[in-house]
Amino acid sequence: MLYNSSFAVQTRQEWTALLQSAGDGRSQDHYLADPQSGILRHKRPDAPFFTETILLAEEKIAGHGVELLKKAARELDIDDGL
Repeated sequence: MLYNSSFAVQTRQEWTALLQSAGDGRSQDHYLADPQSGILRHKRPDAPFFTETILLAEEKIAGHGVELLKKAARELDIDDGL
């Protein structure tokens, strides 16, 4: 899995997007899966940023799909630490 970002995380809005995606992990709220491209995107309504996790070529060759990304998002739920 790869976290895809075209630039380093630096702004409060970007950190908010990362934390919100982790916070929504268990419920999968605001996640959109694209099985064909192997991308799981998280974006809350009206948010200026989004996060994506992408299957690596090796994961695709091994037969994994976006279900692997969804499972990872559920397991990394930030609410577990609270």
